[in-house]
Order: sequence, then C-alpha cells, then structure tokens
Amino acid sequence: YITAFAKVQTEIPGSCCIDSMLTSLISNFDDGDVKFTEGKGKVTVTQKNRKHQIGCMPAEEFPVGRELTGYQKLDVQEFIRAMSVASVAASTDTSRPVLQGCSIDSKKGFVAGADGFRLAKYDAVFPGDSVIIPAKAISGFILNELKFVQDEGVEAVFGQWSGIRCSRWSVVLNSLEGTFP
Repeated sequence: YITAFAKVQTEIPGSCCIDSMLTSLISNFDDGDVKFTEGKGKVTVTQKNRKHQIGCMPAEEFPVGRELTGYQKLDVQEFIRAMSVASVAASTDTSRPVLQGCSIDSKKGFVAGADGFRLAKYDAVFPGDSVIIPAKAISGFILNELKFVQDEGVEAVFGQWSGIRCSRWSVVLNSLEGTFP
C-alpha cells in the first residue's frame, strides 16, 4: 500500500478514503488549487473548469496498515540502479510468483531478477533481511518517485514486510514467499 502526504487547507475538517481513480486524474491537473467536496459516497474533485466525481468510503472502514520499524538510510542512487537492472529479468508469468520479484540478498550482497530464461544481477547491500519483493511495484511507482526525492532522506527496511519512505510518501510491500532460483 502507498501513503502520500500533501499540504492542504481545509474549510471543514474530516477524512475519507477516495477511490484510486484519483491517481489517474492527477496527471491531468494544472498547477493551482484543487477542491474536494464530500457527498454521499462520492467526492467531487474540482479544478478550474474540470469537475470529477469519485467514489469514497468512511476512513474508519479502511484497513489499518502495518507499522514497520527498523528503517535505515537508503542509498537512493544505488537502489535505483540495482532495481532497474534486476527488474528487467523479472517474470510476468503469474504461475510462479517468486519469479515476478527482485531478490534482495543482504547477506551475499546482491539484487537479482530471473524469469527462468534470463538472470540479471547487481552487486549491492541494502538494510534489513534478505527478501523477494514484487518487481512490478518497484519498477512502477517506487523507481519513478525516487528520482524526485533523492536528497530528502529516504529510508528503507526489508523483511517479511518491506517499506520505503520519505517526507512525501511511504510504501509498504508484502514480500513474496518462495525460494529464489
């Protein structure tokens, strides 16, 4: 799951969970104010001449996320390079989920991806336990966002549940179970 932080001004305090459709709309917004108005099961998102209605639910009904401990400073440049290399060889075949991940082996000092035909390996050591994390999650949101927050004190922890966080967002991933080839 991903948590994003933003500075807002509110006229009426409150909270709700908005459908992920909002992330698709964000790229179409201009710079400037965006207004959110909550109604019955919907939030109206307005900016200039654009108006969208998105489903929502009470914040109390949203599952509570895991609180991770043991975060350590992450070398962002090294992490981007390692994951960019390893995720290229990760499988898209859902029959063997473990091959859809990148293996971070903290003890042996490498990151690898393999789909049964290709193997990509990058020598690097990252904080935490040895894990296999979903390559799709890493190569999508995380690598794209890390390019913008390199100097903001990014921290990470790797284990059964892994997390990467900075001042603007945090991501928590469930590690893949199985033995990496």
